[in-house]
Amino acid sequence: STILFAQKGLDIDDFTNAGFPRKEELSKAVLANNIFVRAEASTKKCFVGEPILVTYKFYTRLFAQSKVTRMPGFSGCSVQEMTTNDITSTIETFNGKKYKVNTIRKIQLTPLQSGTLILDTASVESSFTVYNEGVTEQQIKYGSALTHDETITLHSKEVFVEVNELPEKDKPTTFNGVIGNFTIGA
Repeated sequence: STILFAQKGLDIDDFTNAGFPRKEELSKAVLANNIFVRAEASTKKCFVGEPILVTYKFYTRLFAQSKVTRMPGFSGCSVQEMTTNDITSTIETFNGKKYKVNTIRKIQLTPLQSGTLILDTASVESSFTVYNEGVTEQQIKYGSALTHDETITLHSKEVFVEVNELPEKDKPTTFNGVIGNFTIGA
C-alpha cells in the first residue's frame, strides 16, 4: 500500500515533493515535532476526591500507519472511561502548526489519596515507507526507486498532578468525601 508523506491540506514544506521521504528526512520530521503523543490534564492541582479530565492524543502532520501499543495505567485513583468508539480525526493547531489529531484515551480520574499523581505514558507505533539509501532523483522521478518500511515508537511525557488533602477547617460532620458543584433537574 502507498503511504503518502505529507498530509493533504497541511502546509509541510520542509520535505521532498515525492511520495516518500528519505530516511534522514523522516528523522528530521520526527525531531521537528511533526508527529507526537501528548497527555493533557484539566488541572495540575486538585483535592482528594476532585475529578480531573485526562486526554491522551496522537498528533501527526505525516502519513503513516499507526497503532496504539501501550495504554496508560493509573493507580491511586478511580477511573471512569470517557472515550467513545468514534475514531474520526480532527484538525487542531498546536504551537502554530496544524495537525491531524486522534484521541487515544479520554478518562475522568478521581484521586483517592494526596501526593503527586503521575499520569502514565501512552505509546504509538508508526510505520513509514521511505526510499532506500542511495536512491537518485532520477529513480524517484521515473518510479523505479526502491523503498522499505521504517517503524518508530512515540511515547507521551508523564504529567504530574499535585493532589492535596481536603481542609479540615469547617468540614461538615456528615461529609462523605464527594466534592464539586452538582445540579439535579427534572
